[in-house]
Amino acid sequence: MEPGGLSTQGLPIHLINPRYKPSSRCSRRSGSDRVLRATQFHEFVAELVEWTRQGDVSYVPAMRTQLVAARSVAEALTDLVDEADSAPRGNPIAEVAGPRAENLVEVAKLHAAKQGNGLRIEAGEWPDDSEGLYPADALLPGPIAKLTGPTYEDWLNQ
Repeated sequence: MEPGGLSTQGLPIHLINPRYKPSSRCSRRSGSDRVLRATQFHEFVAELVEWTRQGDVSYVPAMRTQLVAARSVAEALTDLVDEADSAPRGNPIAEVAGPRAENLVEVAKLHAAKQGNGLRIEAGEWPDDSEGLYPADALLPGPIAKLTGPTYEDWLNQ
């Protein structure tokens, strides 16, 4: 089995790989292409805090996400390639996510506290979310996603 790629939850697959066309892949190969869609990585929080920083305040979008460890995504991708019983389900798109939905503002506050630099975290908005998808939980995984730890707080404290 050859995986088709790794995608971020909430982004249409054609934006990640415009050549991905599930209807045409079967005519080219005898195997099946698969895509592993992952929720945002734990490392995303630190980047987001910096991107949204204005002086001593970061304005983080008020939304829920199901943060996942990059290592957990790598393990899920390996399981998918190896066709292991523990592989995420879904064909042609499987999903992997962290163990629970978390408030992005709250996990950003955990990050800022761990940094100890006095940075304040406040709720803000995505400037490019005209459809209101993020507050509507568009970044949460589907019902058959493989859920795997650690939580953001456990990961941060490792």
